[in-house]
Amino acid sequence: MANVDEWVAEAVSRNLRILQRYFAHACPCRFPRFVYWVTKPHERGTDPLQNMLVVTCRHFGQAGAVAAVQNDNGGGTWACPNCKTTWLDVCREKSNLNYQHRFQLIAPNNLAPFVNQAIPAVEPEFSYEHRAEQWEAFMLEGVP
Repeated sequence: MANVDEWVAEAVSRNLRILQRYFAHACPCRFPRFVYWVTKPHERGTDPLQNMLVVTCRHFGQAGAVAAVQNDNGGGTWACPNCKTTWLDVCREKSNLNYQHRFQLIAPNNLAPFVNQAIPAVEPEFSYEHRAEQWEAFMLEGVP
């Protein structure tokens, strides 16, 4: 099992690959699966894939450019460098030092058609052993 630093480095690398593919064709905001995954609510617990995607957006912006971050425990904003859609990182502490990150639209900038397409009929289930790889394939499905 990888240590935490390796897991975080792998997650950031995976998320940067996803973001770079989105930016190569438009921006993440134009892809319904991105919009769904960063905005989905949680009934209980947290989703590490969602958390890392939101944090990666906030910290790295477009293809590695550093974005403005207000603080590491939430409350930060991220503006898409391409379409200028602005997102708020709504962060809640679910348990002791266990945070749930999700984006909420602040300035949608004509994003309504993509938000309406963003909700899948059924969220896919991923196997525990290959969750990260399956999720990456899901997020990039249909992206040229």
